[in-house]
Amino acid sequence: MRSAIMGSILVLLSLGLAVAEESVSSGFTAYQPPLRGAPSGRFGGGARGLTMTDGLQLCALAPDHVGWTSERKPTLYWFSSRALAKPLSFTLTRLGDGKLMLQQEVTAATGGMHRLELEHALEPYQVYSWRLRSPSTGDSVGGELRYVKADLSLKNALRAENARTAETYASTGRWYDAIATLSRQIEQSPNPAPLYRQRSRWLEQVNLPIVSAWDRQMATR
Repeated sequence: MRSAIMGSILVLLSLGLAVAEESVSSGFTAYQPPLRGAPSGRFGGGARGLTMTDGLQLCALAPDHVGWTSERKPTLYWFSSRALAKPLSFTLTRLGDGKLMLQQEVTAATGGMHRLELEHALEPYQVYSWRLRSPSTGDSVGGELRYVKADLSLKNALRAENARTAETYASTGRWYDAIATLSRQIEQSPNPAPLYRQRSRWLEQVNLPIVSAWDRQMATR
């Protein structure tokens, strides 16, 4: 009995070491949500991803809390499962007073990930809600963001990390900067499979299964 128990313990230890070695060898850097005193919950509510009655899947690449950016005019990413027959309405609203800061139409000629360069300069530490709304169904997806200026420690880390800029942003709580940087690398890389897997894990961390699964599929092509 004692030898059987010891054998089971050794097996469990071996499995734990194997998992740890795989994690280290893969070089995966987890996304770390902001910890600096700000509320972690979401203010505006609303869905981040949904499947419409016609089967179209829409998703905003936003975390399940107020996401940070160190850019005054950040780049946002969203996903559609196919080309859009009609444009979506994009809105940026300042939370607190509910003031509409920006409204424009966005569209997609193909399915997949799409980039949206924000034209409005954000105010520091102010929370904003961004949403994409279907004019035909009224359904919408979106998230919240806050502009937090890069402090000295982040600037030093970015200089030291060089090519691992996306990972540096992720480990310091800058969700939107991490996703935008990694997405640009995916677009430019001749071998994007590891980058798709990295983004898939971050999306899985914040409970976005639709786009996480899409990235995993793209990594196998």
